[in-house]
Amino acid sequence: MRVSVVIPAYNEEKLLPATLAAVRTAAAAFARRGWDWELVVCDNNSADRTAAVARAAGARVAFEPVNQIGRARDTGARAAMGDWIVFVDADSQPTEALFADIAAALASGRFVGGGATVRLPADSPLVVRFFAGAWNLWSRLARWAAGSCIWVEASAFRAVGGFGTEVYAGEEVWLSRRLGRLARAHHHEAIDGVEIDRGRRRRRGAHEPAVGHGQPPGHERRRGDRGDCGRANRRRVGPQP
Repeated sequence: MRVSVVIPAYNEEKLLPATLAAVRTAAAAFARRGWDWELVVCDNNSADRTAAVARAAGARVAFEPVNQIGRARDTGARAAMGDWIVFVDADSQPTEALFADIAAALASGRFVGGGATVRLPADSPLVVRFFAGAWNLWSRLARWAAGSCIWVEASAFRAVGGFGTEVYAGEEVWLSRRLGRLARAHHHEAIDGVEIDRGRRRRRGAHEPAVGHGQPPGHERRRGDRGDCGRANRRRVGPQP
């Protein structure tokens, strides 16, 4: 098994080093299973040292000249050589627990992909938390793998045409719909409930389970860091038994 971690990045010189370091630490979950893994950063036409920072950290760098995250993700995926692709945003920091949970899902053979929903810090503005909560609820109901950590079987990703260029943002929604149809056709399941904490330029945030079973243990936020990552909750996308 080979896993490709793909990070789309636009002017992320400042936040990218911490993300790359977190990914390398988290990837121990793959190594314990004897899996190979690789790190691919797609420089989305950055004006800063994003590409140089990625190369210095040992990542393979792809380049996408058109500023659109869907294009950047797709370009990174084309450079990836893994059986599975894990997309992580350049301002997010996954943990080993998160990757261990993803690895367990990949090894099960029952899933074609998954993602996360957003959880913001308690001190975020009320209106921001309201819209984040509404988005979380809607993505749960719609079974969308929408968020900063999305993983998908490489062959399924290519079969459905990747993220595509139809929309400038929200491309993971369209991917989720296409993967859902593929999963139902092949009687597979999908995951859409892994947590990943996220470091924004102005305000740090996090993610909560897409399937609400309470807060997993070990997910307390510590002021000054970008948080911890929890466990996955699974739900069926294919036909119910």
